[in-house]
Amino acid sequence: EALNLKFSDFQESDDGEFYDINILAKGGEYQTAYIAKSYIKADFERLLSINLPENYIFTSGCSDKPISRQNVYSLLARIYRKCGIVNKRGCHILRHSFAMNMVEKNTNLGVIQKALRHKKIQTTMIYADATGDMVKKEMKRVM
Repeated sequence: EALNLKFSDFQESDDGEFYDINILAKGGEYQTAYIAKSYIKADFERLLSINLPENYIFTSGCSDKPISRQNVYSLLARIYRKCGIVNKRGCHILRHSFAMNMVEKNTNLGVIQKALRHKKIQTTMIYADATGDMVKKEMKRVM
């Protein structure tokens, strides 16, 4: 879904702290994702200054078409190897990491569901599964 994002899909939120991202999701419906402006503002504005709003954000560099899924998988595989991450491929490890980071910070499961843009909470549970250490820590807290 992110590979087809255009600069025009990003709008500043009413509070000015986030970009609201309009994403064409599975099933052909639009959903909104959010990213804190502080994370990407400088890079986003620099890229927008040399691109048109209707241009894709992620390109192969030699055309105005979106980067292919295969190229993204290759790039991520190299990054994972450099980070010492083995036996993991594709983009979903990023979703799992994001969800687990939110779980570790005691984020409400409904908020995680909305952040991941899942329709069913059961899908979110696949991504946001408590670890044994998390269970032990919570048990200590309530005992």
